[in-house]
Amino acid sequence: MSRTNSRLTSASGSDIGLAGEAIIKLRTERYEIEVDCLVAKGLSSNMLISWHDLKRLGILPASFPEPPEHDYLYSAVEDDCEEKILDDYPDTLTDEFNSEGIRGPKMKINLRTDLKVKPLHVTHARTIPLHLMEPAKKLIDGLLKKGLISRVPHDVVTEWCSPGHFVPKPPSESRPEVDARLVTDFSHLNKVIKRPVHTFEAPCELLRRIPPAA
Repeated sequence: MSRTNSRLTSASGSDIGLAGEAIIKLRTERYEIEVDCLVAKGLSSNMLISWHDLKRLGILPASFPEPPEHDYLYSAVEDDCEEKILDDYPDTLTDEFNSEGIRGPKMKINLRTDLKVKPLHVTHARTIPLHLMEPAKKLIDGLLKKGLISRVPHDVVTEWCSPGHFVPKPPSESRPEVDARLVTDFSHLNKVIKRPVHTFEAPCELLRRIPPAA
C-alpha cells in the first residue's frame, strides 16, 4: 500500500480519512481485473466497487447505466441448484395462496397521532381491461372461496376504502394462460400509519456467513 493524495467524501459531505491506496485483483467466475483501491481508515470488512468495475467484471451489463438492449438475467446459482431450491421450499417460493391463508393473529393497523388523519374513501371502481375480465372474476371467486378476502356487507359503512385494480400475470409452465393479479393501492394509508420495526442483519453480513463452498 502506498500513500495517496486523493480525497474521499461521504454522502453528507464529510471527509473520509484515507490510509493509502493499493492495486488489488478482483475475480469472478469469468473475469479477473486489477483495480486501483482507496483504503479508508474507518471502513473495515467492506468494499465499495464502482459501477465501471462491475461492468468489467460482467456483473452489470455493458450498456449500463442505459437500459439493457435485451432481457438481462442475473443468477447467483446454477439452473439445477435453483430448481432444487424451488422443489425444497415450494410453500415459500410461490406466488400462489394456499387454502389456509396466512397463519397468525389478525393484523392491527395503528394510525399516527401526530397529524390529522383524513381517511381515503374511493367510491368508484377502476375499469377492468376486457382481456382480464374472465381471469379477474376467476381470481376473486377463488379468493372468496378460500376465505382470503370477504365481501363487505351492504349494511356496513367503512371509513377507509382504498382503490384496487388488476394487472396481467405472465404465463408459466404450470399455467400457460394469462392470469390476473389483484393490486390494491394503499399509498395513502401508508403515509399515516405507525410502522412496526423488524430488525434484521444487513445483506453483506448474511453473505459473509455463507461458506465459500456453498
